[in-house]
Amino acid sequence: MTIRKFQILALCCCFLLLVGQVDAAESVVSNAVVADTWITFESDNASRADENHGGDQDLKVRSGNSSLTNAVRKPLIRFDITGQTINPSQLYIFEVTTESDGSSSSVHTINAITDPLLQNFEENTITWNLAPESAKAEVASFNSAGPAVGTFNAPGSPDTAIQTVMLGSDFLDAVFADGGSSLLTFGIGGSQNSTLELQSKESVQAVPAPARLLTFDLIESAASGGSITAGATWVGGAAPAAGNQYAVVNGDVVTADGGSAFLGEALIVSNGSLDYSASGVDLPLVVVSEGAAVTESTTGEFLLGDFNAPVLGQMVLNGNLTIDAEGGADAGLDMDLQGAGTAEVNVSAGGRLFITSLSSFGGTVQFNGSGDELLYEGPSGSTAVIEMNSTGTNTYAVNVERFGGLASNLVFNQPGNIDHRTDPANGNNRLTSVGTLTANADVTVDLTKTYAGNERRFFGSWSGSGNITVNGTATDPSAVDVSLNEFEAGTTDPESEGLTRLSTRDYSGTLTTNDFVNVEVRQHLPNAEIVVNQNAVLDVGVDGAVNLTSTRIGSVTVNNGGTLDVGHELTNDSGEVRRAPGNLQLTSQRSQSGDLTLNTGSTTVIQISGSGANQFDTISAEGTVSLGGTLELLIDPLLTSSTTLATEGSYIPTDGDTFEIVSIVAETLPTDLNADGAVDGDDLTILRELYGQSIADLNFDVTADIDGDGDTDGSDLLAWQRSVGATGALNGSITGDFDSINIVDPGGLLANFTVTSSVTATSVILTINEVPAIAAVPEPSAVVLLWISFAALLGIDRRGSLSFVRA
Repeated sequence: MTIRKFQILALCCCFLLLVGQVDAAESVVSNAVVADTWITFESDNASRADENHGGDQDLKVRSGNSSLTNAVRKPLIRFDITGQTINPSQLYIFEVTTESDGSSSSVHTINAITDPLLQNFEENTITWNLAPESAKAEVASFNSAGPAVGTFNAPGSPDTAIQTVMLGSDFLDAVFADGGSSLLTFGIGGSQNSTLELQSKESVQAVPAPARLLTFDLIESAASGGSITAGATWVGGAAPAAGNQYAVVNGDVVTADGGSAFLGEALIVSNGSLDYSASGVDLPLVVVSEGAAVTESTTGEFLLGDFNAPVLGQMVLNGNLTIDAEGGADAGLDMDLQGAGTAEVNVSAGGRLFITSLSSFGGTVQFNGSGDELLYEGPSGSTAVIEMNSTGTNTYAVNVERFGGLASNLVFNQPGNIDHRTDPANGNNRLTSVGTLTANADVTVDLTKTYAGNERRFFGSWSGSGNITVNGTATDPSAVDVSLNEFEAGTTDPESEGLTRLSTRDYSGTLTTNDFVNVEVRQHLPNAEIVVNQNAVLDVGVDGAVNLTSTRIGSVTVNNGGTLDVGHELTNDSGEVRRAPGNLQLTSQRSQSGDLTLNTGSTTVIQISGSGANQFDTISAEGTVSLGGTLELLIDPLLTSSTTLATEGSYIPTDGDTFEIVSIVAETLPTDLNADGAVDGDDLTILRELYGQSIADLNFDVTADIDGDGDTDGSDLLAWQRSVGATGALNGSITGDFDSINIVDPGGLLANFTVTSSVTATSVILTINEVPAIAAVPEPSAVVLLWISFAALLGIDRRGSLSFVRA
């Protein structure tokens, strides 16, 4: 089966009526948009303008947080539906119209506001910052948003209607402000760094139209066993027609056989089941409610949707989808999957699963059976969980069509592989990312494919106890203007995202990195072991404030040809390599050894930007440090723009400067949450911040889960109380020494200095000493010169004795 590449369209518009062409069955629930429903604000959280409150029709939605100093707006839209009865099984359509700028390609969300007095906005997760006029002055904090009830894709052109579908149950389940279900209150957000202008206030203009909430007539199923295109299947006996929605109710089972086209606006599986008895049936919109099901009864290959259709269909899956592809045949999800349900796909040996779009799906896709490969070819933006459960080759392959790829949670419950094969011909200069890679079994990551101009990236967080092996290219990709492929955990610049500490992850396996690949760790991994082999690099540290400089890892081994780079390194757009000082702490806090092993042939990179605290890289260990290989000292390197730890170009060597680059420290107790050597109030502050939340709520951040039971609760608080004031024991030691020291000093600052290393059982200290000037030797006087000449004539040697000179 050949899978073509899709241009993802404005998916939610696949069934919409053109503005101004209202079918008789269409019902406008409300286009009475309540006035004064938005305000402008400064997204640096410092000031908010009072003008323009409800004054303009041209509203801007800015998604993302890459420019926190711009004044931006987000619309807040309130529909008055007084007198309307919400049908929980019916589809309601939210419609707005783009204004002058329709260039955004973002996926935006529609959220229900739950606070009747104060609607807060979380700039990092992007939903809104809006408040009614009466509470405008109270907008001082930025907390959480209301529940998402729909999504839409911007169409990419001005004066275009865009729509998103919501079930009536979305309205009933959400708590809306100012009157409950009679006044539906929405905010708009998204996940991309872009701007979308909307016409979202009531207006006398005919085009663009005001925002509105509309629906269609709903016709229910009459009995089980009929085709979705047959009149007898539906109440009234008429075949499906445009302008109507059709709902499967009362446990009925209906069939999609592909015999003729389904002409309805949408098929809603409310209480019952939809069975596909043919592959490749193209339906524009299917909504599967919680508790409802979609099945298929074909043999061999099965495609959900038509891969050759000009417009991708949409499935809002909140129930269960089950697909079986027998005999090594392939399966495909060729619909834009949304919702929060579960798709179970069973593929046998030799078979593959193709997925076109999970951009707005927040549920679970299970790759079951014994199949070879799951291939994702769609856009980014998903929060889905993908479970790799196949007992076969079990490869997760990615060939994304947009920058960034699939942002999801990838779980390997069986051994498998990750193959990063994005085609640069599609315009992709990056590879995909995942939210969290959970290795409950061993995983091999293939980053061996490269191309001129950029590297392959795979980044997110790590969880689970399986071993992860990351393979880079066999030859150095920088020879063709490509940096090392990157396997990253965490963000390189947490300060810009408002983080005050790094998260702690529960990954407890061994990460092994081979060949030309750069593993970048920006999270605490106290349970993990990392092994760095030939030509690979382990890069730790972040570009941030002092309390973000330490990165904790359970143990690290650097073998022949491998490199440990302690400080954070960043290459900017101009190709400059800039750095920020950091600390690597080998810790025994969560059952690992806290050992560091630097074998012969390894390289350890340490930067010196000054002699003060946090101005040079350091390594602290709670276990055994075995020294070997080359110590590479970078003297006064270029610093990253946002580091607060040192001033670029400020270091001037002084005779006697010392740098303790390696030290043995006391073990970190489980209740010492910030690993500063003491159990005190600072740890309680972290505990309070995370108290009452599960690890799932915290996206696998186990910082305050002291007892390891998956949440932060009273038992963790009790453990902290019982150990307040305690400190750990000093158990580690240092053995061996570096084989050599290589000084990288482009500014020539050490031209008149030497660097010596002193190794003890608990520290490695570098000392800089000035080389003393050599005293000048005075020229001999004329008398001395005369005596030397006379002595030579007499045959007197330099010892003062006479010697005889034969004639």
